[in-house]
Amino acid sequence: MNRQDFKKIKKLEIQLKIAVVIFLVIAGAGAALIYSLYIHNTALALSSNYSKSAGQQLTATEWNNLAVDFASKDYVDNMFNNIKVASGQDEWSGSTLNITKQINLANYGFDLNGKEPHIIVSEHDYNKAASDGNTMDASYCGFTKENKLVFTVNCSVSTNNSSGSDASSFDWFAIQLP
Repeated sequence: MNRQDFKKIKKLEIQLKIAVVIFLVIAGAGAALIYSLYIHNTALALSSNYSKSAGQQLTATEWNNLAVDFASKDYVDNMFNNIKVASGQDEWSGSTLNITKQINLANYGFDLNGKEPHIIVSEHDYNKAASDGNTMDASYCGFTKENKLVFTVNCSVSTNNSSGSDASSFDWFAIQLP
């Protein structure tokens, strides 16, 4: 080998070192980029730790915090500032076997121009206060939507006697999201 060959080898050695350094810089930058994307796409909870081993379940507190923990702060702030919620209970008793009650959600601050409200009606305290032995055989509560904010609850009951101290009630719950 002559002097020229040593110069070429030395030059190739420098080029190899530069290539290795460039490769390491690009690989490091790529790894940092991928890691930052992974971190930003990870669902970070605000109040609970949802990392569970196989077979573990959420606690009641974790379950109740899901909506807050995994919604953006701006959305949650806006949602809870503008959410409309209303509920009530009505009772019927004695020989009244049917009850009809109209509920107007506008009276509870619901917005006619807002989203469609969600409504739940359920029978409650079935056969409450039946102290004289008069019992209900069946009861039913449902509702009819009159318009966006008005609904009529219809409850009927079947008893083994049309008089006495039968009593029952219905609960209703409505929510309108922003």
